[in-house]
Formats: sequence, C-alpha cells, structure tokens
Amino acid sequence: MVSVPPETIGYLRYVAADYSDGLMYNSFVQAAKVLGWKVVSCDGQGTPSVMAACMSTLISDHPNAIVNDGIPQSLIAAGLQQAKAAGIPLVYTSGTLAPGSTSIYSGTNLYDAGFTTPDQQMGVDLANYVVKQLASVPGTKDVIDQTFPVAEWGVVRNIGMESVLSGQPDIKIVASPQANSANLVQGTTTTISALLSQYPKTKVVWITFDGTVSGAAQAIQAKYAGQTFPNAPLLVTFYADPQTDQLISQGVVSAAVNVQLQACSWIAVDQLAQYFARKTPMSPDVRPNYSGLNFFQTQVITKANVPAGNAFPAPPVNYVTYFTAKWHDEFKLP
Repeated sequence: MVSVPPETIGYLRYVAADYSDGLMYNSFVQAAKVLGWKVVSCDGQGTPSVMAACMSTLISDHPNAIVNDGIPQSLIAAGLQQAKAAGIPLVYTSGTLAPGSTSIYSGTNLYDAGFTTPDQQMGVDLANYVVKQLASVPGTKDVIDQTFPVAEWGVVRNIGMESVLSGQPDIKIVASPQANSANLVQGTTTTISALLSQYPKTKVVWITFDGTVSGAAQAIQAKYAGQTFPNAPLLVTFYADPQTDQLISQGVVSAAVNVQLQACSWIAVDQLAQYFARKTPMSPDVRPNYSGLNFFQTQVITKANVPAGNAFPAPPVNYVTYFTAKWHDEFKLP
C-alpha cells in the first residue's frame, strides 16, 4: 500500500445556481473526503469575467490541482495558462469538451485530463423518445430547441438530437434560442413564452442546458394550463435529478435522459489520487476503463418509471461503493 498525500484541491464551479453543478461539486467533495483531502471552491456564476476572477483566487491559494465541472477552455484560457505555468494539474469533469474518446485536443490542450458523460448518446436516446411520442401526431411537428453553444457539451447533445431528427421530415426545428447561464430560469421563461406564442403548433420544447428546465416548465404551464401532450408540447431535458423528477411526476416535464453524472467526480478523484500517490499519468480517455464497468448507462426517465419519492435513479454500477473499496485496498487512508 502507498499513502495518498493530504492534498488541497481548488474547484471552479460553472454556475452554483444550477442543480447539476451542485451534484458535481458535492460528489467531488464526498469523494475527496474519503482520501482526507480539502476542497476550496469558487462560483463562476456562469459569467466568464467571474470565472477568470475565480481562477486567480484559486491559483493564489496554491492548490495541488484545480478541477471544474465542464467549463470550456476558451472561457478561462488565461487562468488555465497561469495555473499550468505554476505547475498545477488541471482537470474538467461532467460535460463533454472534446469529441471522441480523448480529452486532449486543440480545444482542451491546457487541461491535463477530463472525465465526462456520453452527451452525444444522451442526445440520441432522448431524440428517439421524442420521435416515438410524435409518431401518432399528424402533420408537421414544430420543435423549439433551446441550445447552449457556449459549451461543447451543449453542442454535442444537439448533434445527437439532430442525427435522429434529420431522418424525420415531418419534425421541424422552428427556433433555436440560446440559454443564458447567468439567467437560467427567468430568462428561459421569458424566451420560451414568446416563442410558444410565435409558434402555436409547437409540439416539443427541447432543453439542452438542464438548469433551465423549470423556466421552460413555467412558460408551458402558463400557456397550456391543465393541458397535456398532444394538446401541450412535450418538454424534454437532460438529467433526472430530484427537482426534475418532481416535475416529471407532476406531468410537467415529459422526459429526462439520465446517466450517473456524479461518477465523473469520483473518477476525477481516483485519477488524481493515482497521480499524487504513484505519479501515474491521468487517463487521456474521458471515460477510463475500470474492469469493463459502465458507470454511464443511459436511461430515459418518464412518469412511468420515475423513481419513488422523486429520488435519483439508482446507479447501474454503484460508483461510490466501487471507488471507496478500491481506495481502501490500494491506499493507506487517514
């Protein structure tokens, strides 16, 4: 057995107001606690200037590594360069920042590693659900697609969706407003409300940035009070967290495609632990192979299979149990 040094990790949060951001951050803290590590965080508030200030603050604390939850390199490039010059390892988690299986390419080469969910496959699976639901609706079906092109994971999710809808000539994307990470809920309510009035034949509202779904729900409820699909649009999004599950149970959100987002945090902690304890390079694969285990099986959650009590869907592979046991076997823990 080897010892894991008592590290301090800086954590830059994309936007703490987003529920999924909380999942990523809290799961990272939970995993780090097993190893006796300290985590110091800063909220980027979805705003590049705030993210830049956070990076400066975190770097001044001299952490042993800096982690963030899927922030595009272009938004914090100067801070990443400063950290890299200081010899601080840099890791992103959660959303896809790079195509394919490798985390290091021209758009992410300032990072040392990244560990992410299969965003494109999630988009494919959610789009297949939409197509199935629309099959019995006659005529052309309009779709409002709220995009998030600022982040590569937002683009990749839409690539998955478009690969399915491109084969459906009767399904038409009529509007593609961009989500505003600095105004997640109210901004979305205002935008979607206006578009529902502009496109009264809308049958689907697609929410790429899951943190905005409650705003879209408010817009649909206001315009289609008491109505359900097909008289009201389907509302679909990513990640079946407890808040979204409650909206699914109420019939407000139609479906959410889910994977175990929090597993990214545990993988990041494991890769950092191997690096600090054994000087093992972190994996260049965004989903490293752990004995063939699939931590990221996709599942579409609807009212028919929403977990009791609006809890998280149970993980197909329990990453908490797996990594906790792994670390107890490998390391001298505090």
